[in-house]
Amino acid sequence: MKKLFKTIIASLMFISFGMISNIKASEIDNLKLLTEDYPPFNYKEGSDMRGISVDILSEILKKAGSKLTVKDINLLPWANSYKKVQEEKDTMLFVMTRSEARENLFKWVGPVSPSRVVLFAKKGSGITINSYEDVKAHSVGAIRDDITEQLLVENGIDRTTLDLSSTTEAHIKKFNAGRFELLADAEIVGKWRYKSAGLSPDDLEVVFVMSVSQLYYALNKQTSDEVVGTLQKALDELKASGVVETINNKYLK
Repeated sequence: MKKLFKTIIASLMFISFGMISNIKASEIDNLKLLTEDYPPFNYKEGSDMRGISVDILSEILKKAGSKLTVKDINLLPWANSYKKVQEEKDTMLFVMTRSEARENLFKWVGPVSPSRVVLFAKKGSGITINSYEDVKAHSVGAIRDDITEQLLVENGIDRTTLDLSSTTEAHIKKFNAGRFELLADAEIVGKWRYKSAGLSPDDLEVVFVMSVSQLYYALNKQTSDEVVGTLQKALDELKASGVVETINNKYLK
């Protein structure tokens, strides 16, 4: 009798665990996945989404038992996505620099990768920047609502003096045309974008480091803690098994 009772209890626990797992997976299936053009982390190649964070997210979703795939990712301008992820429940935006100003605006899964946000000048420009005060003497371009704009404004740069772009293509094009002297971007991303525009990243030089931080998947604050926890657990397991390192090396080496 005791053996039968234990068997029944064990079966009920197994069924209950399965139901919880299925509930989590179905909740994850409700997520709206948003990203921007931010190579080599997320970008479109033909009709397919590519990049470090795209490949890692694909593995996270599989491990979490979700039906979502990279085909469910929507590529939008950063400012549009940034607004949506703050206003719409069950929305994820990636990748995003986790900063003090953003900390309480989202729930977070990560980190995915380290990131240096910098100011580039054209090589041979003779520009020297040692502080944000020095930045004020030069024209600067940034992406609207991006971490670059936020860092500049937080550190005393008047937003009205910035040349803000909604797209990365416009950002690079204006800098190359001489519209502004300093290009604000993540170091790896800026060089990748410059090369993708048919320009040589060797013509760029970093003149100031604005921040050294980490990139994350950001989720709307109303996303359940169970969903966030499931995604984080899947990412942690992928890191432990070496999958994340392999994906990073695929794009960066």
